[in-house]
Amino acid sequence: MGSAWLQIEASDLRDPAQIVSRNGLLRTRIVVERKKVRLAGRDLWALTYNGMYMPPTLRLRPGYRMEISFENKLDHQTNLHVHGMHVSPVGHSDNVFLKVEPGKTFTYEYTFPKSQEPGTYWYHPHPHTLSAPRPPAACPA
Repeated sequence: MGSAWLQIEASDLRDPAQIVSRNGLLRTRIVVERKKVRLAGRDLWALTYNGMYMPPTLRLRPGYRMEISFENKLDHQTNLHVHGMHVSPVGHSDNVFLKVEPGKTFTYEYTFPKSQEPGTYWYHPHPHTLSAPRPPAACPA
């Protein structure tokens, strides 16, 4: 391959951080902000979660609860949306109409049914009128 930007060293490929549930609960803090990151040998500005380009993997079991304290350090509103999980679309759960304003923190609360199939699910920002492609984050159940 001729392009230098396609050359990636094995040391550049890292698994994202993992946050693991304990005793029926996964409780964590996620800070979203724009930061300069190094990707494939280049520095670029990107949306980051907890300072990393690839957001943390959240590990929990069916029937567990999850609480995410979500801090917005962006200069515009944002929120958090999950894919494939059987959770409520209203209130403090997977409500795409929620707006976390700049400088504010919101606590998301999810309760997963015991019938939730194990798998790899995704979360990403989903503010209406501002949604755009973002790197997906893994959330295996």
